[in-house]
Amino acid sequence: MKVTEDIDNIYIEEYIIPKGMGKEDLKARENVIWTMYSRWAAENPEKKCYNHNLQSDIFVVFKSITETAEKAARNYKSTMAFHALDLALKHARKISQDIPHSKRQAEFAKILVMEMSTNLFEPYFGKIKVTVGVKRNDKKHLYCITAIEHANERK
Repeated sequence: MKVTEDIDNIYIEEYIIPKGMGKEDLKARENVIWTMYSRWAAENPEKKCYNHNLQSDIFVVFKSITETAEKAARNYKSTMAFHALDLALKHARKISQDIPHSKRQAEFAKILVMEMSTNLFEPYFGKIKVTVGVKRNDKKHLYCITAIEHANERK
């Protein structure tokens, strides 16, 4: 995978990810996330991925993408991180557990915070955060995926 950029955009494969913070840039990044998800879903019709650390499937549901599109579109680096969805779902490691904190999370019994280190997106960022909601029946749903920027990374 090759990442290139110019003053306005990041280029990953055929995806053009705007770096700006204008309304049109946010909308364009949301559209990129939905396009990436469509391709992933076509390649993964069961819409799930086995996570080695949890020893369980993580399901990607419509709410996963709406939440991620809303959060990750705010920052071009998090939009880039979504490109590694499959890799992050498989290799993220649980670093903490919490209780739901919002109405959107109320359907979950607990929230798992997971991270995956990667050099795929250097020098932009080196870790991806994967937030997973665990239903009362123990089924795990992707809640959100975002980049962890260098200044915010845990040492």
